[in-house]
Amino acid sequence: MMTKSHSLKVGVSGVRGVVGESLTPQLAARFASAFGTYIGRGRIVVAQDARPSGPMIKNAVIAGLLATGCQPVDIGIAPIPSVLVFTEESQAAGGVAVTASHNPPEWNGLKFLSARGLYLNPSQVEEFLDIYHQGEFSFIRADKFKKMTAEPDPLAPHLTRLLKALDVAMIRERKLKVVADCCNGAGSVLMPGFLEALGCRTFLINDRPDGAFVRDSEPVPENLKDICRQVVETKADVGFAQDADADRLAIIDERGEPLGEELTLALAVKHVLARTPGPVAVNMSTTRAIDDIAAAAGVPVYRTKIGEINVVEEVIQKNAVIGGEGKTGASSGPGSTPAATAFRRRALSWR
Repeated sequence: MMTKSHSLKVGVSGVRGVVGESLTPQLAARFASAFGTYIGRGRIVVAQDARPSGPMIKNAVIAGLLATGCQPVDIGIAPIPSVLVFTEESQAAGGVAVTASHNPPEWNGLKFLSARGLYLNPSQVEEFLDIYHQGEFSFIRADKFKKMTAEPDPLAPHLTRLLKALDVAMIRERKLKVVADCCNGAGSVLMPGFLEALGCRTFLINDRPDGAFVRDSEPVPENLKDICRQVVETKADVGFAQDADADRLAIIDERGEPLGEELTLALAVKHVLARTPGPVAVNMSTTRAIDDIAAAAGVPVYRTKIGEINVVEEVIQKNAVIGGEGKTGASSGPGSTPAATAFRRRALSWR
């Protein structure tokens, strides 16, 4: 359940607020102390996106974790998917990512991760927030503090997984021309190397991890005019645009048209089911095109409440081959209007 007080947002996705107003270093340290108390003095991965306020908030988080007997592992600026993978593979007790995702630069926030490399589920969030509100933190004596560490190559586990999941030789043979817009965010530290490993001819824009957003961070069509123009001008095969912490991706086709998150998910589902038929998990607001694609493949679709962790847990429980969230701003996906019917036909027509 989401609560709001003076623009501070607290919910299953973590904590977000305006820096210096609703989000202060004192508040960040308090949340970190609650999380350290909840986790129980283990190794905690700590990362940030590229916002200028990141180091300040991250240091406050580290202080709160140290105070409760945890051992922070600083992995610097990293995309959210990389933080999730590293948390799991390093066998840490949990993780904290300092980021406000697609929100404007004056915002920052905290995302809390379990040892599984997943966001906390609703019941875990409830337990953690109970500790926060009660203010009963397990502070330790000075002689019990653990030494903070830093990880020199935290992106390697994620990059290895990505390349293992792809037919790298086939992609390299295509010599794809790609335009990538990293929003001067956390994706800037991984996207260039990833595309290079795939043998792509890459045109990078906004690829400095300095948090200087030259466009609104959320990669929706109205914010992607620059990359759409670049795709056309360079005659690229495809364009990719990310938000500030690289947990959102927009795809632009060769005509310079953004697909939108609904069509992107539909394309991914159709591609996976053509090779590995199996159950699909999506949230309640995702387009009905997913149902049409799944029906054509003869597999079931399971729908969950909105929230990434809800979809992820359904993927695990139902042994789904793919899962994802479509547009979360509406109560339901495209229905039976002519536009929706055309939308689903386009999704079904992909090869």
